[in-house]
Amino acid sequence: MIISKFFIIGISILSTISFFLRGQSNRLIESGRIEFERSENVYSILDKLYDNPQDVQMTRYVENYKSNGPRFKTSSFILLFDAQTTLYSPKDSNEPVSTVLSQYSSYNIVHTDFKDREVTSQKNVLGVEYILKNKIREIKWRLTGETREIAGFKCRRANGLLADSIYVVAFYTDKIITKGGPESFTGLPGMILGLALPDEHITWFAKSYSSDMVNRDLQNIELKGRNINWEELDDIIRNSTTVRVHPNLLGFLRKRVVF
Repeated sequence: MIISKFFIIGISILSTISFFLRGQSNRLIESGRIEFERSENVYSILDKLYDNPQDVQMTRYVENYKSNGPRFKTSSFILLFDAQTTLYSPKDSNEPVSTVLSQYSSYNIVHTDFKDREVTSQKNVLGVEYILKNKIREIKWRLTGETREIAGFKCRRANGLLADSIYVVAFYTDKIITKGGPESFTGLPGMILGLALPDEHITWFAKSYSSDMVNRDLQNIELKGRNINWEELDDIIRNSTTVRVHPNLLGFLRKRVVF
């Protein structure tokens, strides 16, 4: 009789624990901090940019970089978020910036306001910091059945097209309700934790998530640079001496500043 009583109590405790754990695993996340690693295949990007054998100076530069520099350039970024806002920025603002690709919109700060559908970003383009404000860009997404685990979350794959020309592969989790992601990528039924631009040779993958309180940090946005619109930035890129000397940079930069 005593054994049966303890058995029943034990079953009740186990059921309670099981229910609690199941509730925790089904809990939807509305805020927190995600660390991303951005990786760029520098060799492939340089080959794409400077493919004119008659440009002796740049050909030598590319050959010298390949002999002495790393194939992949990696950097860490932090994404703070709540249900209505995301803030994406370099993990260490004092980290020395590599001269390779650093002037091609690699170290962006991006603030996305989902309530007002606005994106404000700080970008370094050809050595100058600019601040741009725009409505959230629409990406044509198509969901697939492929899944993978990223930073402890089960994620589903989606293929997309940005600005009618940039092919995007993304992995998102619906456990995080904010429909954001690294840089200015948005629009999936949850948070994007993995992202690849195959033709641009860039990837972003979440390394960790923490449930830090971020409300105050999301309000403390410090951007520096010249306020400018997209048409003005495009004029600056088209008319820059660097682009005139290296015409392949025009299409490259036009794509880089989009995201």
